[in-house]
Order: sequence, then C-alpha cells, then structure tokens
Amino acid sequence: VKSMQACGLENDSGNLYKAVNHDANFYLTDSGGSGKDTLHDGYEKKEGASEDDFSDLDALVDFTGNSDASELVSSLDDWARSEEMMDWFLLVYYSLSEDSAGKNSYLYHDPDSDRFVYIPWDFNHAWGQNWRTIRTESSDLNTYTWTNRIFWALQADEDGSTALWDRYAAMRTDGPMSATWLTETIDAYYTEIEPSAARDWVRWGDEYGSYSGWSSSRGGTWTDYEGEKDYLYQWLSDRSDQFDASHPQ
Repeated sequence: VKSMQACGLENDSGNLYKAVNHDANFYLTDSGGSGKDTLHDGYEKKEGASEDDFSDLDALVDFTGNSDASELVSSLDDWARSEEMMDWFLLVYYSLSEDSAGKNSYLYHDPDSDRFVYIPWDFNHAWGQNWRTIRTESSDLNTYTWTNRIFWALQADEDGSTALWDRYAAMRTDGPMSATWLTETIDAYYTEIEPSAARDWVRWGDEYGSYSGWSSSRGGTWTDYEGEKDYLYQWLSDRSDQFDASHPQ
C-alpha cells in the first residue's frame, strides 16, 4: 500500500502483480523462447479481489505480445502511462539494472484510471555491481529488448524511439539523469545513512573482510565502506562520460 501511495495512487483496491522471474517479459514466449503455459507466467498476484484471476494481466500480455512495434507504442497510453514506461526503461538502462527490466518489478492495475502502473523494486543488481557484488563495467550497455517487449517497441518504432531519447536528453540536461542531480541525490543518501553505516562497519567490518566469497567474486579483494562510496561515485562519473558519448545531446 505504501508503495502505491508513493506513486500517487490513493486507491489500493486494484490488482497488484509482482514480476518474480524473467518470464514476466510482455512476450508470448518465456525467457527461454518457448511458448508460455499462461500469459501471466513470471508473475505472482499479491493483491486483488480474486487471487486466481489474472484475466486483466493476461489481456495486457496478449496485446503486447501480438502487436507490432507501431501499434504497441501508439496504444501505450490506453493501458499505461507512456512517460512512465519510458522512464522505466531509462532507469534500468542507465543504472545497468540487469534484473529490473521485467523481473524485480510490480504492475498495479489502477481501477480509477483502468491503466497499469509500474512500481520499481529491488535494485541489488545495479549501479556497478551484480547481485553477487561482482563489479559491472560502466561502459556496458543493455537495451533489454530480450526481457521486455515494451522496451523493444519503444526502440524499434520511429516515433517511440524519438520520444524516448528526447525524454532522456531532457532528463540528462536538467533532471534526474543529470550528473549534478545524481551526485547531489547520492550525497544526501550518504549523509542520511552515514551514522548507521559507521556503526555497522564497527560491528561487521571484520566479518565482511573475511568473507570467503571475495575470493571468487572479486579476485580476493574487497573494499571498506569508504572504498565502496568512492567506487560508486567513480562508476557514476564514468557512466556519465559513456552516455554522453553514446547518446550525445
């Protein structure tokens, strides 16, 4: 309920679906390329009048899976907020969120607007490391067309692509993808968590440093709390340079 309210949704009586694996991809096929057993494969229903009724989600995937790119993009606002779908892609694209382009997300069918709303969840594979804390390169790019057919359509359709990258350019110039906004936001987060992080390091620093997983995930090396901060800031700086080169404004 709090997540829905944070997204500006006061009515929490609709259907809430959680994407739990990569079959939640808006395709008619699963993540392995085989036909789905049900169109809602990959989802769990978390809220709603009937826990076994996925008919609204099935209808959505039937549409996204059977429409060509132009039809899907032109009808986007009929069943979702087109800006929200673009923002979803740009968020995972920029943050290199390998698990959050389909899986690790929620869809809420808002009864007031009769549209689906995206709610983000779980970014443990993002911002320079994967879910095992193995480093990911700031130069890596993933368009996530394989895991989200909406993302495929937005990039494949000429009008969709233009709108998508115009939106990115606006946010990059003066918005949540600008280097200044990202740095100031992370500064604020670190200011908020600093006292707790310092206490945690006193308590758990030795256990962290002796964790055997570092031998396989980072070649036996590890960094302390301050080192992790430095890494994130550097990754974001390098990512900024990479995107300015890949998507010049």
